[in-house]
Parts: sequence; C-alpha cells; structure tokens
Amino acid sequence: MNAAAYARYSTDKQTDNSIAYQMSKIYEYCAKHNITVAASYADEAATGTNTEDRVDFLKMIAAATNREFEAVIIYDITRGSRDVGDWFSFRKTMSRLKIKVISVEDKLGDILNPNDFLVELINVGIGQHAVLTTRQKSIDGVAVKAKEGIFLGGYPPLGYEIEDQTYVINEREAATVRIIFDMYAKGESYAAILDRVAGVKGKRGKLLGKNSLNSILKNERYVGIYTWNKRYIKEMRQYAGGGLNPNCVRLEGIIPPIIDMNTWERVQKRMSDNKKNSTFKAKREYLLTGLMSVNVAAQPS
Repeated sequence: MNAAAYARYSTDKQTDNSIAYQMSKIYEYCAKHNITVAASYADEAATGTNTEDRVDFLKMIAAATNREFEAVIIYDITRGSRDVGDWFSFRKTMSRLKIKVISVEDKLGDILNPNDFLVELINVGIGQHAVLTTRQKSIDGVAVKAKEGIFLGGYPPLGYEIEDQTYVINEREAATVRIIFDMYAKGESYAAILDRVAGVKGKRGKLLGKNSLNSILKNERYVGIYTWNKRYIKEMRQYAGGGLNPNCVRLEGIIPPIIDMNTWERVQKRMSDNKKNSTFKAKREYLLTGLMSVNVAAQPS
C-alpha cells in the first residue's frame, strides 16, 4: 500500500521538532505494516481548527483527488484536526475517494458504522473542547488587560507611541492628525488634505492615502476613548461578518486625547452625511437606469 504521511504542529508550545517526532512514528508504523510512504506533507505553526489555512494539507487533498496514494497516515486525530466539522469533512472526502485514513495512536474505524463514528466523534470532540477552553482562557485574560486600558499589541494609531503599555502622544505625528481633522471638519476634500500632508507616512511606513484618512477620522482613540474587541472580525480564525460585539470593552478618558470633542463631532456628522448622500445617489442612479431601460425598450423600432 502506498500512503501519504501528514504531520502538523500548532503554535502552542510546539516546534518543528514535533513534526520530526510525528514523522518518525509514522515511518515506524509504515515499516511495521509494510506500507510505502509515497509522499510527506507537513504544516508548521498551523492551527488545528481551520484546515483552509493549511497549505500542505490542501496539497495532500489535491494529491488524494488524483489518486496518488491509497492511504493517509497521521500521528493522531488532533494532528488531523481539532474541529469536529473539519475532521469529518476530511473523513468523508477520503471515504468518497476510497482512501483509507490511519492514525498511529488512534483506532479509526468505518465512519458509516454507528459505534465507530461515535468513538471518533468523542475523540475529536475532546480535542475541540480543549481548544475552546484554551481560547476562552486567553480571551478572558486579554479582556482583563483591556479593562485597564493596556495596549494589546499591533501598531498604535498615528500620533501615539506606547510606553509601558500605555498611550503617549507623539507631538510631531499629532500635529498631522490635527491638520487632518481640522481640514475635514472645515469641508476640505480628501485630495486637499493629502496634498497638505504629502510625504507623511503611517505607522507601517506607507504614505498616507484615502483609506488611511478614513481610518484616522473614525478612530475614537483620538478623543481619548479606548475600545477592544469592538467587532466580530474573526471566529476561530475565520471571518465572522464584522458585526458589533456586545462584549466590547469601551473606556473613556483612558487615553490622552489629540482631538477636542467639538471637532470630532463635526467630523463624524460630515462623514455620516456623506455616507447617506452617497447611498441615496447610488439608489437614485440605479432606479433611473431601470426607468431608462424600460423607456428604451418601449420605443417602436
């Protein structure tokens, strides 16, 4: 029997040594059971809860589709997946392709057999439960820090530096931020603002552009409001729609403000009005397009 060996390690206290260990156990198993390893695949620092992010896993699936081997061998179920849905999707795909899935440490049966399925479901469920427990503890720990207004990583907004995990105003950058807010509040266009601040770079080293201005003008930190986890962006590393999060942490007066509240409110009103006008304009043009099409179609040829 020809087989593909697959190994994976995540980022939680594991290293590429984990890959070597898994592979050594897989090769030992193959030698003992007269199986030839036709291909090896390994994903380093890859989550066990999202198979879509694993490059080698996807390559293995593609090779399986081409019938390049007859079996897939993993060290244990958790290396395959810690997500119940992903694991059984993988199992069903392999079953459809008539490719056997073998675990060195687990006894995998027939997923169409009720008892085999239940045992496998419990084993994968335990793995997912461990991931969810760790994730919840991590979120709770970060939330505690967020409620203290502590900087939680990434890049601070233009105009701020981080000292001892707190926000401190960078006066040179803050001057640019004040120009942007003041000009926009007075009705100036993005183009005019960008001309005025030409050559200024953001925290990532790129020149300011229209998207940069939009982000700056919407950032509540400039009036001293700290927010964390404001929106659902990702859930288990997958996009979750970006809706508002009811568990958002929002603290006022925890960050030194760069912009006064009057200027902030004028800017937000103008942005809101512009958004309403653009939406109305788009709808109006769409309706007129429909009417014009009807009129043209109604004209005699």
